[in-house]
Amino acid sequence: MEPFDYITILLSIVISLALAHLLGGIATMIRNGVRRISLPLLHWIVFSLFLCVDYWFTIWGARSHETWSLQYVLLLLVQASGIYIIASLVVPSPHDNKPIDLTAFFEGNRRKFMGTMLVTISINEITNLTIQGFNTSLLGLMVLAWAVLFVIGWQWASQKVQLAICVINIAMTTYYAMNFIPAL
Repeated sequence: MEPFDYITILLSIVISLALAHLLGGIATMIRNGVRRISLPLLHWIVFSLFLCVDYWFTIWGARSHETWSLQYVLLLLVQASGIYIIASLVVPSPHDNKPIDLTAFFEGNRRKFMGTMLVTISINEITNLTIQGFNTSLLGLMVLAWAVLFVIGWQWASQKVQLAICVINIAMTTYYAMNFIPAL
């Protein structure tokens, strides 16, 4: 077994847990029903699913590394852990069978997951600098723009501001996916 294989198994476990948590939260919303919809929350749930898939593609870009230091593996593990924490914060996990108020959940947890996204995107930028094809100034500017979006989303609770952030994030994510996610 090559070092890349060994390390990606560890990272895949963390990302798989994040993905499972997101899917479990979605199943809970379907099972319990929804009292009030929150489009921004639904957007961030889908974006979190995208983060899981994107992480796997990004790690594939690191397959050419010949030497894997403990610091580098820890950086990748912290990045995967940030995605897991985002996944844990963005979906409700009620303990009863009552319909879920997604609007109230979003208002109560927006700052938690936006703050975690801000920290994670900062770690992502450090990782991007080490992976071939991801260390471009354009991607650096995009990461900065995402950081600004997360700060604005953290700061302003206005529904119009949150929806505008979602629209901008969809445009940026689409551009990113088309230009930075390589085909396997």
